[in-house]
Amino acid sequence: MVAVVALSLVGLVVAAVFVAGVRARPVVVGIGSPVGTSGGSVVVTRVGTTFVPTTQGPPTAARMAGTEGLDQLQVWVELTATARGGLEYSEDDFRLVTAAGEARTPDGSTLGDGLLPRGGTVSGQVWFDDVPGISDGWVEYADPDGRPVRVALTPQQVVPAPAQEDGGTHHG
Repeated sequence: MVAVVALSLVGLVVAAVFVAGVRARPVVVGIGSPVGTSGGSVVVTRVGTTFVPTTQGPPTAARMAGTEGLDQLQVWVELTATARGGLEYSEDDFRLVTAAGEARTPDGSTLGDGLLPRGGTVSGQVWFDDVPGISDGWVEYADPDGRPVRVALTPQQVVPAPAQEDGGTHHG
């Protein structure tokens, strides 16, 4: 009887480790591909780069939302809640991970913190300052169940902002 109980416990431990390993495996998608999460869905709708100018003149969106004189990676996201209890969200749910494995939290966001009711959708932007030439790596979203969702960044998908006639850049 003791052997049966011991084997049952070993089986439960092995099953728990297996399930934890499966849940921890990241889901990797491309920009524009929605991913189901434990609370709803997330999609990175667009990614772009811009330079935050230090010039005088009317404030641009990039100047109001970034550190002047730095390259900035801008990530537009959309979250939709499908869970009965809604979906809690925060800019801290996102991070930038380089191909070398270096992880960075956002330098800013329009998302804030909130609870999205079931059926609700919120769109916003997170940005990362001082990211010159990022082209490989991913934007990672932390699913409330602990499983990371990674959106692959490739040079073809990270679109630089067009230069303006005055030599500055435009924040789209």
